Amino acid sequence: MLVVGDPGIGKTAVLDAAAEEGQARGFQVLRAAGVQFEAEVPFSGLHELLAPIAALFKDLSVPHRQALTIALGFDAGPPPDRLLVCSAALTLVRTASSFASLLIVVDDVHWLDHSTASVLGFLARRLHGTPVAFLAAMRAGADGFFDHAGLPELELQPLDEVTASQLIMSRFPLLSAPTRRWLLAEAGGSPLALLELPRVLQQRGSAPARGLAPFVPLGRRLQRVYAPGLARIPERSRQALLMMALGDPADVRVLAADGDGRATLASLAPAERARLVDLGHGPRRPVFRHPLVRAAVIELASDDERRRAHRRLADLVSDQPDRRAWHLGAATLKPDEEIAAQLDSAAQAIRKHGDGASAVMALVRASELSPAEHDRARRLAEAAYVAASVAGDLRNASALLHDARHIDRDDAASAEIEIAASFVMLAADGDVIGSCRMLQGALDTAVRRDISPMTADCAARTAALACHFGQARDLREALAGSLWRLARKLPDDRGVSSTLIADAATSPEANLDRLDSDIASLTHQADPDEIIRIARTSMFVDRLPGCRQALHRVA
Repeated sequence: MLVVGDPGIGKTAVLDAAAEEGQARGFQVLRAAGVQFEAEVPFSGLHELLAPIAALFKDLSVPHRQALTIALGFDAGPPPDRLLVCSAALTLVRTASSFASLLIVVDDVHWLDHSTASVLGFLARRLHGTPVAFLAAMRAGADGFFDHAGLPELELQPLDEVTASQLIMSRFPLLSAPTRRWLLAEAGGSPLALLELPRVLQQRGSAPARGLAPFVPLGRRLQRVYAPGLARIPERSRQALLMMALGDPADVRVLAADGDGRATLASLAPAERARLVDLGHGPRRPVFRHPLVRAAVIELASDDERRRAHRRLADLVSDQPDRRAWHLGAATLKPDEEIAAQLDSAAQAIRKHGDGASAVMALVRASELSPAEHDRARRLAEAAYVAASVAGDLRNASALLHDARHIDRDDAASAEIEIAASFVMLAADGDVIGSCRMLQGALDTAVRRDISPMTADCAARTAALACHFGQARDLREALAGSLWRLARKLPDDRGVSSTLIADAATSPEANLDRLDSDIASLTHQADPDEIIRIARTSMFVDRLPGCRQALHRVA
């Protein structure tokens, strides 16, 4: 049988399991594997396979023995006839099987040297009726000299979602749910990726300590899987793949970025032959054959190549401010407040779509590009709030706050940092009293000067929750006063929500009427952030059933 599959799909694991099972059943197992750098050495694979039974050479006829010993480098002489070597190998295998059933296991036959591949193809077709099993594995679509001539094939498929989740949970039980879901999507059912990606993330600290990385760090084993295919295609093909990887492949403008579209599509033909992309999804709509191909294209490109691609993409998507800001941020090396402000604005829009991880990434990048320290610190504090409130990533939120405090040496952003910290304290530790005191000190400063809308929203939400759950009346009354003053800096609906959550009993009846109107409007509401805000407020005044259908849409 021939086991066929994409890189990392588990072909070697299947061969290992078969060899182990064969040994348990009393088979003698002979193993070999094709190695790329030995492909030019004649009979190197056959030498590895037959060396364990070299003691049986003495039982062969003189012509067969001489042919094998010379071919395998045990003796000197003129090169033997290829057919004689094939016949000698078959006789030797049959002789060995007279002592015990034999299992021949050969991995990566597409990398075997030509001479060995010919002998194995000869053997595989002549083992019927003998106590010899032959099991080999090769990469799907790979070129090679092995003639499998009608051998039955087993094509390995990616793991289904349930099995993939079980595998990653059994090996990495401490992964957070968002990180696990992200890894499952990126691995695409590849067992090797499911086992390697979490290790690389842990080693590099790419996630979850700073949010999800903009591209997947592959590590050496996965790089070895994909790097050869990328190295064999022309430079223009690699550039087209990089544009696809960093841009939206569904956007036809990406293909026209460095040509007339048709030429760029044609430049992907070598990548299709290398099984990196699939061009069969309609005109001008190529797709990567596996998510990790995209990751490999990005990681194996140089920093300068990635920046140039991002600059071209930023020009292409000038009609989409959020995407343009992200590409500009990735293409920029020096601090630039204009680009940082665009990323900041993009983060607010992304957050409204419910994508907390991407909003955190945008704010962190905006912080890195901010020339002023207080802007860097403020944007990190806002990223911490989003990480805790939308993404549910409390560990990342704490790390971001730590970095913000380290940057803000002049206390210019202290109010923003402490407001975000009060929310994280309440969410992470349930420390209502500590959160109240921290928030009150920050609000005394915040209400006297301008603060960003996101910081005001964070303060209002924290104050409302602290008032609702707090039992210290003096702290509640002080916070309620600050909350009323802060509500004037918020949109009307946010102020209504905050005061209702803080103390529904003393809130004006008009606030309940406004909430009822908001609930009625949910039938036509498409903004998930707005649906969640209304539902959260409704929960505190026993109106949640009216939000049920809208919440199902969000889920």
